[in-house]
Amino acid sequence: MAAHDQDDLTRWVDARLAAVDPPPDWSASETRGLARFRNRRRAGGGSRWRAGMWLAIAAGAIALTVIPTATLRGFAHACGELVRRGLPGSHSTDSYARAGGRRMLSDDQWRDLRGEIVRLSAYRGKVVLLTYWTTTCGQCASEMAWFNEFQQRYRELGLEVVGVSVDQGGVESAKAFVTSRPIDYQVVVGDRNAGLTVRSIPTTFILDRDGRVAARHVGYCSKRELESDIRAVLAESSVDGSQRLP
Repeated sequence: MAAHDQDDLTRWVDARLAAVDPPPDWSASETRGLARFRNRRRAGGGSRWRAGMWLAIAAGAIALTVIPTATLRGFAHACGELVRRGLPGSHSTDSYARAGGRRMLSDDQWRDLRGEIVRLSAYRGKVVLLTYWTTTCGQCASEMAWFNEFQQRYRELGLEVVGVSVDQGGVESAKAFVTSRPIDYQVVVGDRNAGLTVRSIPTTFILDRDGRVAARHVGYCSKRELESDIRAVLAESSVDGSQRLP
């Protein structure tokens, strides 16, 4: 390489190094670096990444719905609810309601699997986990094990779990489904449009001892969320001030 070529290369390298040299007062700072990174995410990089992630989950959920396997369809349903919960302004779970602002749930009348009439008011004085489900709902099937556990764990503290099937097949459809799996709580058959309209399955209410709605969970909900609300309502007093817990 000629001498002048070597000098040109040296000057070019020096110029590039000078362009990336930090200012004289610069010092390494982890805090400043993290702040700059967060600012760049807020500027759009993070939102694009999240949008891509939700799009991928949604696409996978849609693809799985065409596969005629109950487990995969239930997984797809859960993915879809996860996407819905992540969208701005969309929530699948209503927050826990303070005692002063609760409303009564209508006193619905159902039939148990023997055809006997069951009324919601019969559970007054108990904390009730009331869940509306169908035999084709994968999320409903996965929640049944949780509800069994809640019933066994909190029965002596005053909890009653009631599962209301709103299948079009009525009692026979629910009976065939229930006999194929262990269910340790009351199962009844009702009408989705009777009394309170239930627009999404599963929908689960947690009622206080006076029959008022303390919490409502629509669609996907974690076991931890449900159990947290159950424990909170079990620890409450009734409207007349009497403490029901032993």
